[in-house]
Amino acid sequence: MDTASLLIVIKAILLGSPAQSYMINALLKEHKLTKAQSRRLIVCTATPSFSFMMMSLAFMTSQKTALIVFTIHVLNIFILLFITRKTAISLNSPSTATSLYQAVSFSLHTMALILAYLLIAASLKSLLLIYLKPLSSPIQLLMEFSSGCAYYARYENHLPYLLICIGFGGFTSHLQIMGGCKESELRYRDYLKFRLCHIFFNLSLYFIFSLL
Repeated sequence: MDTASLLIVIKAILLGSPAQSYMINALLKEHKLTKAQSRRLIVCTATPSFSFMMMSLAFMTSQKTALIVFTIHVLNIFILLFITRKTAISLNSPSTATSLYQAVSFSLHTMALILAYLLIAASLKSLLLIYLKPLSSPIQLLMEFSSGCAYYARYENHLPYLLICIGFGGFTSHLQIMGGCKESELRYRDYLKFRLCHIFFNLSLYFIFSLL
């Protein structure tokens, strides 16, 4: 991975999922990344944004908890990148500069996609909570990570739940990524496999940290 690719990873961490996947998919469309490279970056960097971790999550819990969760997730990203190092990444030089119109259009299109899938998932979640009320806890855990974090933040031992919730990313984010990144030909089972790996490494790192 070259310096330019490392900067993409840092941008992905700051942007968070699903915006990071749209940025990576845009680089694929511009032929700066191959399909295999874009798939690697999407599955390895799918995590909530820095602002969510250090502001929203800190407000729900505490600054210390937010810092622990963010640190674990950053370490997790680089563990996944190390595991998938067989797919080398070298960002190709851009052939043409992006105009202001293209940048604004891309941003609006991205926000529209995120909002559309968010509304679909929110409607589905409301129906599930009505008809499957005894399963409200796992529904909160799996459907949407921000509301899931708010739900589990009230638990006394909430950190493992937060790590599972954020590691999984929520079906809302899954829909947004799979719907907006078709050019990468990312299969959902592969994406889901990495989300489960993310949860496993999250809990493993949490266990290691708790022993220190």
